[in-house]
Amino acid sequence: MAAEDRPGLLYALTSAISSAGANIEVVLIDTEAHKAIDVFYVTQEGKKLASAQRASLQETLLEACAVRPQS
Repeated sequence: MAAEDRPGLLYALTSAISSAGANIEVVLIDTEAHKAIDVFYVTQEGKKLASAQRASLQETLLEACAVRPQS
């Protein structure tokens, strides 16, 4: 997932993952110019997410990337 880097982006993403009841096993974080490139390896109860869970979480994460915090 790549998104415009901004304060609070990582918090928004990890909060969305936690709210979905999933765990982050490994995370790789990088920035290039003004873009954040984050890779999360996510499980639930030690197992890969089911297809429906993955699709739902992906949608939630995309929404979290688009939301801009209030100034």
